[in-house]
Formats: sequence, structure tokens, C-alpha cells
Amino acid sequence: MACRWQYRLSSEERWQWLPPEACDALTAAEDKAEHAAADARPASLSVPSLGLEVQLSTMSVILDGGTYGQVRKAPKWWGEDANLAAGVLVACEDGEAGARVLLGIEDRPWWPQKQAGPFWGFVEPTDADFPSAMAREATEETLDVLGGEAELRSCLQSDIYSAPVCCSPWHKGPNGEGLQVLRLVSLGSLKKQEQRAVQRSFLNRRSRALVIAAATVAHGCSQRTPPPHLEVEELHWCDAFPLLQSLEAGQPTRIGTAQRPLRGFVAELLQEGLQWPGAARFRDYCHGNFEVLRPMPHCKTLIPRLISEVGGSLAFTVCHRGRMRKGSW
Repeated sequence: MACRWQYRLSSEERWQWLPPEACDALTAAEDKAEHAAADARPASLSVPSLGLEVQLSTMSVILDGGTYGQVRKAPKWWGEDANLAAGVLVACEDGEAGARVLLGIEDRPWWPQKQAGPFWGFVEPTDADFPSAMAREATEETLDVLGGEAELRSCLQSDIYSAPVCCSPWHKGPNGEGLQVLRLVSLGSLKKQEQRAVQRSFLNRRSRALVIAAATVAHGCSQRTPPPHLEVEELHWCDAFPLLQSLEAGQPTRIGTAQRPLRGFVAELLQEGLQWPGAARFRDYCHGNFEVLRPMPHCKTLIPRLISEVGGSLAFTVCHRGRMRKGSW
């Protein structure tokens, strides 16, 4: 089978693989469409085993004469999973607390409460590889607070500036081995004020983006609020070592004073990582051995820029009972 294709019905959230014979037929039809005259190109392709038809000009699924889904080509490197996902775990060095990890707080209508997790999402067919997918997802979810997509991708492609966290037991590559779906990067040594600057900058950017999104909806350009890239509501720093201890003990992992659970099967992935020999650098870093992972190079200019961006909100003066006091948010 030269290429693999997927379909997704409008009533479903997840993609599914088309049978091999349909994939071969779609690949042949695509090749013919590239070289044949317009009037000689096939208009549609029937998939009897699924009871559907594919409209080739729009790559849409036709059922009972109506459009009910989409079809797309999947890269070979995806392996078995039709809904492959990947992500980035971001950390920093804190002189008082040791290693800390930055998690995104999200909400979904079907979740009983908000959940925390790394910057994680589905791989797209346009992603060249895992580092590209991870960088795209992380920059989208954090609104570029971690730097530009190209900067982040370069670090994720390097074993010097990133480290694998887990080898997924659910995602298998073409060679049958588990795929490394989560990688660790470091923002370097950050003081509490600098950590807060990362959080505050994100909140400022998200507030502006929500205003733009609301205006877009008002003009009838979109029906989804908030857009997918704004589903992360806030960023939260948590100490890495207690997090690892709870995972190693198999205890329910809760984040922050609000006791947010880890999102989806991230807890299981991190538990796998703690047992996987290939994640030794991840474990060492979380135990305070920061020499195993170099900070991302662009953080030297990124963190000062974020501090400058949030400006006076990091340090302010208040009047309390007639006395002037300085503080920080």
C-alpha cells in the first residue's frame, strides 16, 4: 500500500483508517487526477465495505447523496494510530523549589472539572515530523509565550536542548516500536518573578485574542468560542519532584490549590516515562540534576522580553491604611 488514507464522519470527533483497497484506489485516483485532463478525471470513488462514497474533487465523504465527512492522506511515519497526538513538557530551574514544570489548565464541556497537562494535541498531516507537530501545538496553545515555532522546533529536534519523556505503549511506529510522543524542554533558571512573567504574558495575550475572536464571531466568521488555540485558560507552575512522587506511588495526581487532575491519559504516559530507560534524563532533571538538559538558547532574550511585555504589573505600589507598600502580583 503506497499511501494511507483516513475518513471522519461529521458526527464523529475521531479519524478512522480506510481499508487498504480504498487507500490504493484513492492513491491511484489522485495520481490520475494530477496527470489526466479535467474531463478524464474520476469524479468519485466508492468504498463498498464502508457503504460510503468519496467525492474526489473535495475529498469529502458522501452518504445517501449528502456530504457527511472528510477524507485525508496520512504520513507513513504516523504508524498505527489514526489519531496520533504529541506534546511538550516545559520545565525550569528554581533555586528554592528545584525543578518545576509548566502546565496548561483547560476545560471541556464533558469534563467534570478543569484539568492540567502539558501542551498536547493531535498531529496534523501537514506536520513534517514529531518535533514539528510538538512545536506547532505548543506555540498555538501558549500563544508564542515559549518563543517562535521555528525556535521551539529546532530545540525539539536536538537531543541537547530537549529530552524524551516517554515511549508510548499506545502509539506504534512503522517499525512496531513505541513512538516518543512527549519531550521535555527547559526555560533555564527562572526566579519566581520570571516564572510569573511567563504566566502573566500568556494571560495578556489570551485576553487580547479572546477580544479578537469575539469580534470575529460577531461578524459571522466563526461559530466556535473560544477557538481551539484558546482552550488553555491559564498556565500553572508546579514542583516536579512531588509530582513524580505521586506518579511513582500510583496515587491520583492533583495540581495546585484547586486540585486539578492531570489531563486525559497524561498521567499514564508520565508513569510509563518513569519506567522507561530512555527517559533517564527526564527523571534526572526532575530530581534536580539540571546538567542533563541545556536551556533553550532563545530563552536568553525571551524571558527579558516577557518581563518587559508585562511591564509594571510585576511590581506595583499600593496604599494600605495610609502607608505605601510595594508588592508583586
